[in-house]
Amino acid sequence: MVMLTPNPESDFRRRWYEAHVRRFGGEEVDGEGREVAQGVPPGEVSAIPFLEFITGEAPLEGSEEYENLLGELDADPETFKKVAAWWSNQKPIVVDPVLLDRCGWRFPYQGKDFEGDLPDLKANAQALMRVEKHIGALLDSEALKVSQQQMTLYLRGVNWPAFKARGHLHITWQLHKKGTLGPGLWIWANKHGMTICLAPGKGPYSGKGGQKKWYRELIEVLPDEKDPDFELTGISGGEGVRRQFLGWIGSSVYGTWHERDQLEGMDLEAEFQRVVPKLRPVMDRWMEVYHRAQVGNGGEGPTANGECGEPRLDDLAKELLVRREDLDEILGLLRDKGQVILYGPPGTGKTYLAKKLAECLAPEDSQRAFVQFHPSMSYEDFFEGYRPETNEDGSMTYRLTPGPLRAIAGRAGRSSEKLHIMIIDEINRANLPRVLGELLFLLEYRKNTVLPLYRPDEPFHLPENLWLIGTMNTADRSIALVDAAMRRRFHFVPFFPHHGLVEGLLERWLDKKRESPWVGKLVAEVNKKLTEALGGPHLQLGHSHFMREGISDPKTGKFEMVWKYTVEPFIEEQFFDDPNRIESFRLGKILSEHGPREDSHPEGDQATTTNGE
Repeated sequence: MVMLTPNPESDFRRRWYEAHVRRFGGEEVDGEGREVAQGVPPGEVSAIPFLEFITGEAPLEGSEEYENLLGELDADPETFKKVAAWWSNQKPIVVDPVLLDRCGWRFPYQGKDFEGDLPDLKANAQALMRVEKHIGALLDSEALKVSQQQMTLYLRGVNWPAFKARGHLHITWQLHKKGTLGPGLWIWANKHGMTICLAPGKGPYSGKGGQKKWYRELIEVLPDEKDPDFELTGISGGEGVRRQFLGWIGSSVYGTWHERDQLEGMDLEAEFQRVVPKLRPVMDRWMEVYHRAQVGNGGEGPTANGECGEPRLDDLAKELLVRREDLDEILGLLRDKGQVILYGPPGTGKTYLAKKLAECLAPEDSQRAFVQFHPSMSYEDFFEGYRPETNEDGSMTYRLTPGPLRAIAGRAGRSSEKLHIMIIDEINRANLPRVLGELLFLLEYRKNTVLPLYRPDEPFHLPENLWLIGTMNTADRSIALVDAAMRRRFHFVPFFPHHGLVEGLLERWLDKKRESPWVGKLVAEVNKKLTEALGGPHLQLGHSHFMREGISDPKTGKFEMVWKYTVEPFIEEQFFDDPNRIESFRLGKILSEHGPREDSHPEGDQATTTNGE
């Protein structure tokens, strides 16, 4: 029978807290001799998230339970609050021997007193869940790079199927499609150590021997040359080294292994960023096997435009704080014509969304290209032209050199199964007929070819798996100069603060960051005035100017800085001949009319629930 030590949960909590105190490093002295806590942001920071991270519990601030927990961890509440503020600011990602001791209560746990010990075991599992939530959320974007935008972060509950309370640290990004469980990316730790690995899932095969066949197919495509950083780890009879992990019987995972003594002081985020790109080639092989197996079982393989199944638009929509339906609409427009233009005032996130969407749909760097147009842009710059270079004897010569469009079109043609995307930022800044030349024809007739200016004997076409996303700033009204031919070849997607895809985005961001809502209300009122005064919405204030943490706290001075040095110069330019109008938009005037009130406070303080918790 396994015996638990007296008050083991209390012991874990203290040791885990003390480990963070050591990382915090205490206080240092500033230039005026005052003690300043290292890494602590200005203003009040709630200690609740850190307390929940350490204990798995989230009592109400100031409650008796809250005070008891603080007293259990540190006799000095002020020290605890400083460490909590440092943790909230730095967001350290750590797996070390102290945490592995929590994983030491590994299961199955048997014994006569199991039901009596169950509250402690469940508290342990709850604490592990909170650590998983913290690490998983911070590493999610990095995991997407290896997941081909298909996986979802899953956080396990207190109970595993066979046990009333579970052990192990288990963070998973898994591919779910049509009832199958495909390959996944895992961080997995027990009392012996930790692995960052690829896991096979249960695969698309059904019936007797289906899972065994699935595991065998994935093992067969592992690299022939062994990488010393990686190993195959067997689970319950699976092939590879035994590391005492619980999981699917007969399966194996492929990844790094870190012994317990190697984890002290490890920066998990840096290690994750090192390991994940090296796992990508194996993940690509496993995905190919998975999709072939799906097709063989009557499922769907890669779509015609090279997207390998459904992209992770749900996660992207959450990250960008927009509706999934709006992203689907942009995708539909791209499928229809192959090119769209995002247009609107400066600072409304056009380029940011274009880049994020491109990364989601075309995850490899070679699948994407970015170019910014400007007034001196030419056909030779964009497509191809002769460039001077020096021979070995020092004489000058000229060589026909491909531009960014010719280069990515070539890559798209050689990889027809993969989607490629080019972003053209500020597309209206250039003389478009001069830059595009005969390529203008291909934007409408993708299946046709043209004879390029410098290679008239080599027909050229735009591959159908190459999409173009342009961005257009409407502040200078240059959208009116876009001729009918260009309008016919592109779909135009509006980005305005008061309607469309980004409507209400600033308010959603403020709520997510627990900032006071007065900033959003102020910007909305100012935009309403600007629309009325300037005869249209093209010169409104974009939300990105104000998406800075601490913007709603007057003590930080961030709102004042943005307004005085970004907004007011813009206002002065628009109303240069109307000083009275300029004064009506000055910082003091705007704050007196729409600034924070004494009763204003951040909204959305209630903790959100996470899948599995």
